[in-house]
Amino acid sequence: MNLIAKAKGLALRSPLLRAVVVRTRDKAAVVAARLAGERRMAEAAHGRIEFMELEIYRLRSDLNRAVAQAQRERDRNLELLRRLKAASDVNA
Repeated sequence: MNLIAKAKGLALRSPLLRAVVVRTRDKAAVVAARLAGERRMAEAAHGRIEFMELEIYRLRSDLNRAVAQAQRERDRNLELLRRLKAASDVNA
């Protein structure tokens, strides 16, 4: 007879062992439920992290677009200033 069968037989005959088995089974169920809850929380946190990563990507894109636009405006203003100076040199 193997050890598991012996343990099952003893647990069925002994009220003390039966109580230990029941408590152990209940504790295992609590741990399994806690683990499942933590897994769900981890999945939810992962979803929030993915959302934040997308938000960061969007903000970086907006910032890059704004910087590029500011650079184009600066270049345009410098070109207009150069033309104005050239026109004033011609008129002088």
